[in-house]
Amino acid sequence: MVVSLVKIHQMKLNNKPFNMIKNGRKNIELRLYDEKRRKLNIGDEIIFRNLKDGETISVTILALHKYESFAELYKHFDKAYIPLNSRAGLEKQDYTINENGIPCCPHDDSLPMKYEGISKLRSGVTRYKFVCPKIKWIKNESTGKYQRHCTCNDPCTTSSCGRMVYIYPEKNLRAYPGAIRGTEEWNNTYKIRTTVERGINHIKDNLCLAGRRTQNEKTLHADLILAGITQLITVVLSDKINHHEFIRSLKPLIA
Repeated sequence: MVVSLVKIHQMKLNNKPFNMIKNGRKNIELRLYDEKRRKLNIGDEIIFRNLKDGETISVTILALHKYESFAELYKHFDKAYIPLNSRAGLEKQDYTINENGIPCCPHDDSLPMKYEGISKLRSGVTRYKFVCPKIKWIKNESTGKYQRHCTCNDPCTTSSCGRMVYIYPEKNLRAYPGAIRGTEEWNNTYKIRTTVERGINHIKDNLCLAGRRTQNEKTLHADLILAGITQLITVVLSDKINHHEFIRSLKPLIA
């Protein structure tokens, strides 16, 4: 049997995503498919170096997904729950954009504008609508309808409805991946994502999948099956000896 050694690749990461990978909260890394990334193969190892302190961490490539553009990526994933990259290259008008990609009041960048939903143009283009953080809905006594009124003492527009900003996600799908950061939907789903990633990290570390030395796809598949069998045996043995605290890890059970 011929066993091929894995290739080792070097990459750099900012402090936040580096620690997310280290803590098991991130298991997908999005990169441009340039000449360097074309050398990646399933089973290879990547050594990430933290740009802040130089710390390194080694990970194994379990899968590769390639897309011609962010638009193509977006077609496969309606929503992606990924933190905003500070290098996303967001276009700035006369307002600032906060760490969640939300436009802020032009006169006070500590006030994020209110998200008011998604709409589509006749052409089918999706857009997000944000409105002035100081608007109030006031009932018009003559018509009985509620209308927006800006209560700002220093308005940035002459419209009585206040400032409105439309974001077109197709112009920057990496920055606006179908879910608005900071909303209840985002926060609740991102909690699930981190739980799943911790589980994946647990499987990789405790079942010795993180340090594989082969890049053959069939070998990887066999290793995953064996890891699953090992996990089931761990659960059965832990239950038999009435030590359920050992279910998540084989190491203390053996010790």
